[in-house]
Amino acid sequence: MLADEKLSSDAKAMYREMDDPKWWPKNIIPTYAISKADAKDLAGISKELDNASTTILSLTVYADSASKTNSLEDVRLAARFVKSGGAYLQIKRILNAYEGEAIGTVADIQNQITATEIEQTYLKERVKSLDELHKRFPGNAGANQQVVDPKDSGAKYLPITTQIIAVNNDINQNKERLIRLNDRLNQIALMKQFLVEALPLAEKEFDGILLSKFLLGIEDKLRKGLPTADVKNIQALDQLRSQILAIEARFTKGLEATAPVTKKTGMLKATAGGLAGLGFLMLVFLLGRKVLSKLKKTEK
Repeated sequence: MLADEKLSSDAKAMYREMDDPKWWPKNIIPTYAISKADAKDLAGISKELDNASTTILSLTVYADSASKTNSLEDVRLAARFVKSGGAYLQIKRILNAYEGEAIGTVADIQNQITATEIEQTYLKERVKSLDELHKRFPGNAGANQQVVDPKDSGAKYLPITTQIIAVNNDINQNKERLIRLNDRLNQIALMKQFLVEALPLAEKEFDGILLSKFLLGIEDKLRKGLPTADVKNIQALDQLRSQILAIEARFTKGLEATAPVTKKTGMLKATAGGLAGLGFLMLVFLLGRKVLSKLKKTEK
C-alpha cells in the first residue's frame, strides 16, 4: 500500500483500530506448532522443540463490526495487512542485508585484493631468484619432485625445481583468488544498481506483495542488460530472484485464508507456514503504525 494511496473511510478506521497495541492480542490469535503447556512438559529436550514452541502454524483474525458485511470486510483487510506486512518486513530485511554488504563487504574485499596483490609481488620475485639459482646450480634439480609448502621451515633444503613448482602453484592460486574477489565486487556493484531503485520504492510501498512484483521488475531489467555469457552476475540475480519469489510464495500461497465465518464478529483463519512467533506480529504492528503515520500526513 503506497503512502499516498486513497483508502476508504472504513479502511482508515480499521487501520486506526490496528494502531492500538491492545487490538493485536485480542484480534490476531496465533496457533503454535507446540502449545505453551506442551513446551513446558518437553522443556530441555532439544533446540528444535524450543523453536517449534515459538513457530506460528496459523493465525486467526477477528474483527467486530455493527454488521455482518462490515465485519467480513474488516477481517479481510486485517488479514491482508498481516500478509502484505509480513512480506514487506522480510523483503526489507533482504534489502538491508544487500545494503550492508555493499557498504561493509566491499571494503573488506578491496583489502583482500590489495594483500593478495602484494603477496603476488613477493612470490614472483621469489620465483626469479629460484630460477637464477637453478641456472647457477643445474645439478641441484634432484629426483624428488614432490610439491610442498614453500613456507615450510625445511622447504629451502628441497631441490630447487621443487621449490619453483611450489611457488608457482601459490602464484596460480592467488590469480584465481583475485579473479574470484573481483567477480564478487562486480556482483556487489550489480546489487548496488538494484538498490538504487529498490530502496526508494521500499520507503513508499508498504504492501510486500506489490513491492515484490516491483522488485522482480527491476531484477528483470538488470538481467536483460547482461550478456548471456556473464554467468557470474546472472548467478547473483538468480539468488536475488529466488529470495524474492520465496517470500512472495510464502505470503500468497503459504499464508492462505480459509473460508471466513461471520456473525457480527468476522473471523478468518490463515495458514502461516512457520512464521517466527510474536516477534513477527510485533513487527507487523510497528509497520501498521508507520503506515497510519503516513496516512495522517497525507490527510493534513
